[in-house]
Amino acid sequence: LAKLGPCDISTMSTEWLFNYTAYHHSRHFWSKLHWVADLHAMMSHPSFDQARVLQLASEIGIAATVEATMAFANLTNKPESWEAAFQSKSHGAVFLDACLRGLPGDSAYEFGKWKDMFLFDFEDTWQIDAGRKHRFWAGSALRRLEPHPTQYFENRRSRPFEFLYVIENAMALSQNLLKRMSGR
Repeated sequence: LAKLGPCDISTMSTEWLFNYTAYHHSRHFWSKLHWVADLHAMMSHPSFDQARVLQLASEIGIAATVEATMAFANLTNKPESWEAAFQSKSHGAVFLDACLRGLPGDSAYEFGKWKDMFLFDFEDTWQIDAGRKHRFWAGSALRRLEPHPTQYFENRRSRPFEFLYVIENAMALSQNLLKRMSGR
Protein backbone atom coordinates (compact mmCIF):
# COMPACT_ATOMS: atom_id res chain seq x y z
CA LEU A 1 0.00 0.00 0.00
CA ALA A 2 1.38 3.41 -0.97
CA LYS A 3 0.15 6.82 0.08
CA LEU A 4 -0.39 9.51 -2.55
CA GLY A 5 -1.62 12.64 -0.80
CA PRO A 6 -4.71 11.63 1.16
CA CYS A 7 -5.23 8.45 -0.91
CA ASP A 8 -4.02 4.93 -0.26
CA ILE A 9 -3.09 3.10 -3.45
CA SER A 10 -2.54 -0.65 -3.72
CA THR A 11 0.81 -1.41 -5.31
CA MET A 12 3.02 -4.43 -5.92
CA SER A 13 5.93 -4.98 -3.60
CA THR A 14 9.18 -3.59 -4.99
CA GLU A 15 10.57 -7.03 -5.87
CA TRP A 16 7.40 -8.00 -7.75
CA LEU A 17 7.21 -4.63 -9.49
CA PHE A 18 10.84 -4.84 -10.59
CA ASN A 19 10.38 -8.38 -11.93
CA TYR A 20 7.20 -7.41 -13.74
CA THR A 21 8.85 -4.32 -15.21
CA ALA A 22 11.87 -6.35 -16.36
CA TYR A 23 9.62 -8.98 -17.98
CA HIS A 24 7.16 -6.58 -19.55
CA HIS A 25 9.48 -3.85 -20.81
CA SER A 26 12.10 -6.25 -22.15
CA ARG A 27 9.45 -7.21 -24.72
CA HIS A 28 9.14 -3.67 -26.06
CA PHE A 29 12.01 -2.27 -28.05
CA TRP A 30 10.85 1.30 -28.62
CA SER A 31 9.85 2.01 -25.01
CA LYS A 32 13.15 1.30 -23.30
CA LEU A 33 13.89 4.99 -22.75
CA HIS A 34 11.10 5.49 -20.23
CA TRP A 35 12.06 2.09 -18.86
CA VAL A 36 15.40 3.58 -17.80
CA ALA A 37 13.66 6.11 -15.57
CA ASP A 38 11.45 3.40 -14.03
CA LEU A 39 14.43 1.16 -13.31
CA HIS A 40 16.51 3.91 -11.74
CA ALA A 41 13.58 5.00 -9.57
CA MET A 42 13.07 1.46 -8.28
CA MET A 43 16.75 0.59 -7.87
CA SER A 44 17.41 3.77 -5.86
CA HIS A 45 14.33 3.36 -3.62
CA PRO A 46 15.02 2.34 0.02
CA SER A 47 12.72 -0.69 -0.35
CA PHE A 48 14.80 -2.13 -3.23
CA ASP A 49 16.61 -5.29 -2.14
CA GLN A 50 18.60 -6.75 -5.01
CA ALA A 51 18.92 -10.16 -3.35
CA ARG A 52 15.13 -10.46 -2.89
CA VAL A 53 14.51 -9.26 -6.46
CA LEU A 54 16.91 -11.87 -7.85
CA GLN A 55 15.50 -14.61 -5.61
CA LEU A 56 11.98 -13.93 -6.89
CA ALA A 57 13.29 -13.82 -10.47
CA SER A 58 14.80 -17.28 -9.97
CA GLU A 59 11.55 -18.59 -8.51
CA ILE A 60 9.49 -17.40 -11.48
CA GLY A 61 12.07 -18.37 -14.11
CA ILE A 62 13.25 -15.01 -15.45
CA ALA A 63 16.52 -14.54 -13.57
CA ALA A 64 18.56 -13.87 -16.73
CA THR A 65 16.09 -11.20 -17.85
CA VAL A 66 16.17 -9.47 -14.45
CA GLU A 67 19.98 -9.65 -14.25
CA ALA A 68 20.22 -8.18 -17.78
CA THR A 69 17.76 -5.46 -16.75
CA MET A 70 19.93 -4.47 -13.81
CA ALA A 71 23.03 -4.51 -16.02
CA PHE A 72 21.18 -2.40 -18.61
CA ALA A 73 20.19 0.16 -15.96
CA ASN A 74 23.79 0.34 -14.73
CA LEU A 75 25.09 0.78 -18.29
CA THR A 76 22.81 3.76 -18.86
CA ASN A 77 24.77 5.60 -16.16
CA LYS A 78 28.13 4.90 -17.82
CA PRO A 79 28.17 5.82 -21.52
CA GLU A 80 31.96 5.50 -21.49
CA SER A 81 31.54 1.72 -20.95
CA TRP A 82 29.09 1.16 -23.82
CA GLU A 83 31.67 0.25 -26.45
CA ALA A 84 33.18 -2.48 -24.26
CA ALA A 85 29.69 -3.76 -23.36
CA PHE A 86 28.69 -3.93 -27.02
CA GLN A 87 31.90 -5.81 -27.88
CA SER A 88 31.30 -8.30 -25.05
CA LYS A 89 27.71 -8.78 -26.26
CA SER A 90 26.53 -8.87 -22.65
CA HIS A 91 22.82 -9.28 -22.05
CA GLY A 92 22.63 -5.80 -20.56
CA ALA A 93 24.21 -4.49 -23.77
CA VAL A 94 21.53 -6.32 -25.80
CA PHE A 95 18.87 -4.29 -23.97
CA LEU A 96 20.91 -1.08 -24.33
CA ASP A 97 21.30 -1.67 -28.07
CA ALA A 98 17.54 -2.17 -28.44
CA CYS A 99 16.96 1.00 -26.40
CA LEU A 100 19.24 3.09 -28.60
CA ARG A 101 17.84 1.67 -31.84
CA GLY A 102 14.30 2.27 -30.62
CA LEU A 103 14.83 5.85 -29.45
CA PRO A 104 13.19 7.39 -32.53
CA GLY A 105 9.93 5.74 -31.42
CA ASP A 106 9.48 3.94 -34.71
CA SER A 107 6.79 1.30 -34.23
CA ALA A 108 7.98 -0.41 -37.45
CA TYR A 109 11.23 -1.21 -35.63
CA GLU A 110 9.35 -2.92 -32.82
CA PHE A 111 7.03 -4.84 -35.13
CA GLY A 112 10.04 -5.96 -37.15
CA LYS A 113 11.78 -7.26 -34.03
CA TRP A 114 8.66 -9.05 -32.76
CA LYS A 115 8.80 -11.54 -35.61
CA ASP A 116 12.10 -12.84 -34.22
CA MET A 117 11.04 -13.00 -30.58
CA PHE A 118 11.23 -16.25 -28.63
CA LEU A 119 7.90 -17.58 -27.33
CA PHE A 120 6.31 -14.21 -28.23
CA ASP A 121 7.39 -12.84 -24.85
CA PHE A 122 11.19 -12.80 -24.96
CA GLU A 123 13.77 -11.22 -27.23
CA ASP A 124 15.93 -14.34 -27.05
CA THR A 125 16.17 -17.81 -25.50
CA TRP A 126 18.65 -16.75 -22.79
CA GLN A 127 15.92 -14.72 -21.04
CA ILE A 128 13.98 -17.67 -19.63
CA ASP A 129 14.80 -20.82 -17.68
CA ALA A 130 14.80 -23.72 -20.13
CA GLY A 131 12.61 -25.85 -17.85
CA ARG A 132 9.83 -23.29 -17.87
CA LYS A 133 9.78 -22.31 -21.52
CA HIS A 134 6.86 -24.61 -22.42
CA ARG A 135 4.70 -23.21 -19.62
CA PHE A 136 5.52 -19.65 -20.73
CA TRP A 137 4.76 -20.54 -24.33
CA ALA A 138 1.40 -22.11 -23.43
CA GLY A 139 0.39 -19.11 -21.33
CA SER A 140 1.47 -16.71 -24.04
CA ALA A 141 -0.39 -18.66 -26.73
CA LEU A 142 -3.58 -18.79 -24.66
CA ARG A 143 -3.45 -15.03 -24.07
CA ARG A 144 -3.14 -14.48 -27.81
CA LEU A 145 -6.29 -16.47 -28.45
CA GLU A 146 -8.38 -14.00 -26.46
CA PRO A 147 -10.10 -11.26 -28.46
CA HIS A 148 -8.46 -7.86 -28.20
CA PRO A 149 -10.10 -4.42 -28.33
CA THR A 150 -8.89 -3.58 -31.84
CA GLN A 151 -10.77 -6.58 -33.17
CA TYR A 152 -13.99 -5.24 -31.66
CA PHE A 153 -13.44 -1.81 -33.20
CA GLU A 154 -12.15 -2.87 -36.61
CA ASN A 155 -14.48 -5.79 -37.24
CA ARG A 156 -17.56 -5.47 -35.05
CA ARG A 157 -19.60 -8.66 -34.73
CA SER A 158 -22.88 -9.35 -33.02
CA ARG A 159 -22.64 -11.23 -29.72
CA PRO A 160 -23.46 -14.71 -31.13
CA PHE A 161 -20.54 -14.43 -33.58
CA GLU A 162 -17.85 -13.14 -31.21
CA PHE A 163 -16.38 -16.66 -31.00
CA LEU A 164 -15.01 -15.96 -34.49
CA TYR A 165 -12.43 -13.63 -32.95
CA VAL A 166 -10.90 -16.60 -31.14
CA ILE A 167 -10.82 -18.62 -34.36
CA GLU A 168 -9.15 -15.72 -36.19
CA ASN A 169 -6.58 -15.42 -33.41
CA ALA A 170 -5.92 -19.18 -33.49
CA MET A 171 -5.29 -19.00 -37.24
CA ALA A 172 -2.96 -16.01 -36.84
CA LEU A 173 -1.12 -17.76 -34.01
CA SER A 174 -0.70 -20.89 -36.13
CA GLN A 175 0.59 -18.90 -39.11
CA ASN A 176 3.01 -17.01 -36.89
CA LEU A 177 4.26 -20.24 -35.34
CA LEU A 178 4.77 -21.87 -38.75
CA LYS A 179 6.61 -18.79 -40.02
CA ARG A 180 8.90 -18.81 -36.99
CA MET A 181 9.57 -22.52 -37.28
CA SER A 182 10.39 -22.28 -40.98
CA GLY A 183 12.77 -19.39 -40.33
CA ARG A 184 14.92 -21.28 -37.80
